Amino acid sequence: MRSRPPRRSGAGDDGFTLVELIVAVAILGVVVTALARIVTSFFIDSATTVARLNVSHDEQIASAYFAQDVANLGLRDQISQATLQSLWTTFPAGSCGATKGTQVVLLTWDDIAWDPIASAAKDTIDSAAYVVEVKSGQNQLHRVFCTGTSVTSPTLVSDVLLAHNVTTPLPSISCVGTGCPTAGPPTVPASVTLTLNLKSSDPGNRDQTLTVTLNGQRRQT
Repeated sequence: MRSRPPRRSGAGDDGFTLVELIVAVAILGVVVTALARIVTSFFIDSATTVARLNVSHDEQIASAYFAQDVANLGLRDQISQATLQSLWTTFPAGSCGATKGTQVVLLTWDDIAWDPIASAAKDTIDSAAYVVEVKSGQNQLHRVFCTGTSVTSPTLVSDVLLAHNVTTPLPSISCVGTGCPTAGPPTVPASVTLTLNLKSSDPGNRDQTLTVTLNGQRRQT
């Protein structure tokens, strides 16, 4: 009886040699390292972009409000209307925003509107107070808007967050024209500049301070 030769295993049953396994692991390590760098770079770039967009958004919102409020100071002679339409760096007691956070600047102006019930013009005082408030452990620049019959009897209308991550030095005011008062009667300069410093939320530059300048021009004509 003829004996059969031993059956050889198929190629698919041989498995990997040690050399092949080492080469595969080395190649996989190179690929994973490259992908990790790409993914990490993507997330860092995305966070940086978001941080810059947030600062840009805050700057645009704050600039729009501030320019409008300074323009509202108008043309009135402040010798006779000092309490109606003015700029204050030290808020009067009881005025809009006087009890909220750190005072930056208070802008007040008179606004005449028609009262349909009394069938007569009604003179009210509008106030826009810029203050630094602490919310959830973060310094924020807020615009507190009020209206009332006088500077010291306001009714709160709104409290708008203008800028996040306000850091030292705290916001400051400078003026062109009659200048900003530090004490005594308020004044109305030709233009007003508010400078504030914002702390970057960029993960790669968390200690970076960004200086933002807001400008407002009082109406001259």
